[in-house]
Amino acid sequence: MVLSSRFTRWQSALVGGVVRRLVVMTGGECGVESGLQVCRTGWLRLYARRGTQWGDSFVTGLAEISPGLVRHEKHHRDAQWRRYGIVFGFMYLMAEIWDRYIRRRPSNRYERDADAASEGAGGYGQW
Repeated sequence: MVLSSRFTRWQSALVGGVVRRLVVMTGGECGVESGLQVCRTGWLRLYARRGTQWGDSFVTGLAEISPGLVRHEKHHRDAQWRRYGIVFGFMYLMAEIWDRYIRRRPSNRYERDADAASEGAGGYGQW
């Protein structure tokens, strides 16, 4: 079980809500798919790779997302964003710089963790 506080869950919900409003204001659409808030972006691209989890909201440009990708992103939401709150965005960025660009690994530790939790459904392969 992931430990989270009411405060960090609130921060995750706040970040997700702000991003949802930005997506809708820029011509995108949001809805719930398999228990995950999914936003398909408008003219403002708010995601990298196949999509980005912003707090409680997953932003993507994909027309369809697989059940495995939903599991992967739910792990980011539940075990990372809701546990650490808004500071997780900075933690992810630092891990991305350290793991991918300095240590030259195929992805950062948070992606590897979410990939393991979703049985490789994030698409990062084996390490």
